[in-house]
Amino acid sequence: MGDATRIYLGTTFSCVIGGDAWYLVERAPGDLVLEGRFEDDRGALGQPPWINTSFCTERSEWGSSCVLPLTQPLAATPSEEYRFVPESVWAAARTEAEKLAGKREDA
Repeated sequence: MGDATRIYLGTTFSCVIGGDAWYLVERAPGDLVLEGRFEDDRGALGQPPWINTSFCTERSEWGSSCVLPLTQPLAATPSEEYRFVPESVWAAARTEAEKLAGKREDA
């Protein structure tokens, strides 16, 4: 992704054994996406809830990922389309998106 800014938002346990890691990615100023990555290197039981959505960008035996385009400012809660995003991840994404927007305004 070149000079993209990647901010780790946390990990959730979306399966019995295993979980997904979430990142806020700014590909260009103001161009934000929420990225989820799930790696099945521990024999997870189940799959993340976003695996069968149009946002799943990679799906293999060992892992998968999703990319969700974001608009700013982020709403207080995810839209119906993004309902599978954990509340804690969405809240962290909102906080970090606000920080990024503030840095652009200060520049």
